[in-house]
This record gives sequence, structure tokens and C-alpha cells, in this order.
Amino acid sequence: MAHPRYSRIMGTFPKSIVTEEQLTEAVDRAVQRLSPDVVRIRYNFGTDTTGDEAIFFRIVLSADAAERSRRLRNREVGRRVEEVLEEETRPLENWGLLPHYNYRSETEPLSNDPGWA
Repeated sequence: MAHPRYSRIMGTFPKSIVTEEQLTEAVDRAVQRLSPDVVRIRYNFGTDTTGDEAIFFRIVLSADAAERSRRLRNREVGRRVEEVLEEETRPLENWGLLPHYNYRSETEPLSNDPGWA
């Protein structure tokens, strides 16, 4: 099912990914490339704090990847995730959307937010 804002977004920007199904396939390819560090990636469309159209990626890292990031106090895992997601989905070029990334470890409680499931 398409996001409620999907048709408005589709009419505004030239894209090479033209369906949300193709976007989902691109995200799935990114997860495959990032395995075993990434358990899953979910996304939704919206506007960011500046009012720009955006895509919000919710990335669940493996316990090992999350621990490496914390222990080493670096962004190596996050940089790689964002680079691969950019390559696969090309959110600005294909959708006219600014990407935003939020990370969680698979060991953290999922909370009541179904978007992380």
C-alpha cells in the first residue's frame, strides 16, 4: 500500500525509481549488502524539522555492530549504512527526498512504536 503522501510526491519530482515497491526492493538490497551488521531497515515519508520533504530510515543494527560502534566511538558502521542506502535508493535523485537516519540495536526494546518492528 502506498503512503498517503506518495502520489503528491510522485507528481513533483522526476524519478528513476517510480514505485514504492521498487523503493522497498532497493532497501532490501541494501540490507543484504549490509548483512550481518544490519538486521532490518524500515522507512516512512514525511517532512523534517525545516519543512523539507524527507524519507526517514529506521535501521536496526546487530548487537555486534552496535557494540563495535559504541566501543570504538566511531561512526564507521553508520557511514557504511548511509553510503549503501544512498547508493541503492538515491532518495534525493529518485524521490526528491532528504534522507534521515535513526539507529537502534537489536538488543534494545522495540518500545510501542510499530515502525521499528
